[in-house]
Formats: sequence, C-alpha cells, structure tokens
Amino acid sequence: MLHEITVAAVYCPPRHNIEKDQFKAFFHTLGPRFIAGGDYNSKNVLWGSRFTTTKGRELSRVLHENNYSYLSTGTPTYWPTDAQKIPDLLDLFITNGI
Repeated sequence: MLHEITVAAVYCPPRHNIEKDQFKAFFHTLGPRFIAGGDYNSKNVLWGSRFTTTKGRELSRVLHENNYSYLSTGTPTYWPTDAQKIPDLLDLFITNGI
C-alpha cells in the first residue's frame, strides 16, 4: 500500500508574529502525512532553544493540540556574526503520520 508524504521547506521571518491559527492552517494544507522542516524562527525550550518566545509558544500549542511531533538536534542552528549575540536553535522539523 502506497502512502503519500508531503515534504515542505519552512521559513518564518523573525519579525512576523505568527499565531497558533496561522501555524495550524499551514500544517492543515500539508495533509495527514507530512514533514515540514526549516527555519521556524520559533524558540522553545522543548526543542532545545535557550528560552521560549511567543512564536515558539504558539507553535508548541499547535504541536500539542494536533499530536504533531518535532525533530531537533537540541543544539544551536543559528550562529550570529555579531559577537554580542548568543547561538541558538531556530531550525527543526515538524512531522505527522510518519
């Protein structure tokens, strides 16, 4: 039996406040089986960021409410050129039905 899986690349601009319903609508477009990975610019200690931002809190709510999974290295994926900034984790994969 063949099952389709949608694969999506993600980029969420850092200055846009993406809310739970927007994340939910995006994942809904991907169908029942998907893997969506990339730069969510959403920090949450759940997937290894140093702290949790509003966008990260909104994304984690969608994951919890829809029983989605996340895949993360748990280590920084963002290495700023500004020495005053600290590396952090911004990139991860969200999956469903895999």
